[in-house]
Amino acid sequence: MIAALVCTSCVKEEPNIWGSITGIVKDQQTNQPLEGVKVTITTTGASQITGSDGQYSFENLDAKEYTVSYEKSGYLTQTQKINVLAGENVTAHVQMVKNLLGLDVYPQILDFGTATQFQTLTLTVTGDKQVYYTVGRNQSWLTVSPTSGTVTPGNPMPLNVVVNRGSLTAGSYDGAVTIKANSVDFVVQVHMQVAGAGQPVISVESVTAVTQTTATVGGVLTLEGGLTVTDYGVCYSTGSNPTINDSKASRGGASATTTYTCQLSGLTPGKEYYVRAYAVAGGTTYYGNIKSFTTASQGGSGSGTEDYSNAKVESDNRNVQLTIRSCYRGGNRITIEALIKNTGINASDNYYIYGNNFGYTLGNYTYNSRVEDELYTAYDNYAVTCYLYSKSNNTGLYTQLPINSPQILKVTIDGVPKDASKISLFLATEFRNTNPKEYAYLTFENVPIY
Repeated sequence: MIAALVCTSCVKEEPNIWGSITGIVKDQQTNQPLEGVKVTITTTGASQITGSDGQYSFENLDAKEYTVSYEKSGYLTQTQKINVLAGENVTAHVQMVKNLLGLDVYPQILDFGTATQFQTLTLTVTGDKQVYYTVGRNQSWLTVSPTSGTVTPGNPMPLNVVVNRGSLTAGSYDGAVTIKANSVDFVVQVHMQVAGAGQPVISVESVTAVTQTTATVGGVLTLEGGLTVTDYGVCYSTGSNPTINDSKASRGGASATTTYTCQLSGLTPGKEYYVRAYAVAGGTTYYGNIKSFTTASQGGSGSGTEDYSNAKVESDNRNVQLTIRSCYRGGNRITIEALIKNTGINASDNYYIYGNNFGYTLGNYTYNSRVEDELYTAYDNYAVTCYLYSKSNNTGLYTQLPINSPQILKVTIDGVPKDASKISLFLATEFRNTNPKEYAYLTFENVPIY
């Protein structure tokens, strides 16, 4: 008997370390596929537009949790968290709901980081009828005002959102603001961090001078109790959660509280970027809030040259100096930043800026805080919010402007038409601790919008 021994070589298959996400986006009411939906993995920035079959697919993904958003004009933006496993496909079908709210809400996520206290939500009517709304919140540390009102076409309504970290321990906190209109609820996610003792507090306060390939980021680093950092600055990417493993602009080490600016370069035209402050202390990296901006598209101005020489920027009080820094657009919101300096008024506190409130009578003068476009058409219903970086207080609340200690004045104006190329702004301000009281009327006239 002859025995035959047959040998076969065994090849060990390499495990598949990648996963994928596929799905179909449909209209909730008709159950029909939706075309033209922008599907984005917010943690990476990868996105695609659905075709007539409503399908989307992301392949070769690392095994981890992702946040995916779905956006289409006329529908409420939706997000969901999807856990991708190695070697597996996750099917994630979505049904989108038409925007029966009657309002556009901007932004749809608020990130306060470790330092920011105040932000603004803007409600804009999407149709031709006024909309009554109410506002709720789910956390005691979260305050929103006003809590109800009516938004009329062409007159956006600002909601002031404030977080109070005073009684909270160190850690990350999540909350939500719910806007109800036309029997529809719209939820804005709120994220906040509380820094622990011995931790740096760092924030991004502004993104200015945005061109096709560059941008300037400004912020504040706060260090207390002799704390030092070995590195700080900003990190940025097209994904919504940038870290120092992405692109970054470093300012090096620091041992004292400071304001800072970082120059970003090599950006891609027409792209939305997310920028986040960071600081490294004791070998640990701490992150602040996140802001987004969009670079100029190809064919736009994108020159990076900002000329304010023909604008009239001044104070009618000889002891208050005013210098324009920037005026830039983000959608229907215009942001003006200026340097304001008190050179001789002996008032250490209670400096009031009137922005949202119009027609104030201060002393013997009646000031009409108003906004005009280049055609000198007054828009008293524009939503104007003002604060100084020193304390980040909103309109009508006191702040500090001591002698020879210049502060950055930031003014945001919501609802400005996208075709406006210049803007004029007039603000009434008051020093309340002086006797007699001192007033300053601030003029920003014919300021070009970049």
